[in-house]
Amino acid sequence: TRVIAEPDIANQPSIRAFGHAGFRRVGKIAIGEKQAVLLVRARTEADLPAL
Repeated sequence: TRVIAEPDIANQPSIRAFGHAGFRRVGKIAIGEKQAVLLVRARTEADLPAL
């Protein structure tokens, strides 16, 4: 089980807030023209995506 977030890479306050909530940075992704940070809050390490 996991929750995924993809805030804009320039939105540092949001990225920090997700980090404080236990989300881990998995990588950078492009969604259309948006450059985003892929963040995952996994229940266990096995729930983290393999990139």
